[in-house]
Amino acid sequence: MSTPVSPDITSEDGSAWVKMKAGGRPAHLNIELKNSSDTDLKVTRMWSRDFDSIEVAESVISDEGAKMVRYAEFTIPAKGVIWMGGKTKIVLEKEKHIITMDLTISFAFFLSDGTVFEIDAPVRLT
Repeated sequence: MSTPVSPDITSEDGSAWVKMKAGGRPAHLNIELKNSSDTDLKVTRMWSRDFDSIEVAESVISDEGAKMVRYAEFTIPAKGVIWMGGKTKIVLEKEKHIITMDLTISFAFFLSDGTVFEIDAPVRLT
């Protein structure tokens, strides 16, 4: 049995793309996620056939300096929009093959209501 697709989560056209690091390695997924439902939805797991590890990380600055704090899940607020790509990022690690600029990477976001949001994101340098 396949996971039903979420009718509530969308992404603005062109807002999803994989940013490459200098040296040609993927860094993170930039994406805007919109929740049209009346309920907060948690992303409990992320998947891509191209990466072994996908995590959410937030840049935190303290008196001791800057560090990345990693989270297992994140919430998309009811009737809200979140942007992943600035201070908070979806970090891509352990690619399963060479990632090149001509690829489109598929991602699945598994949600707390038992549905999934799927999107394809092109690889870009900037």
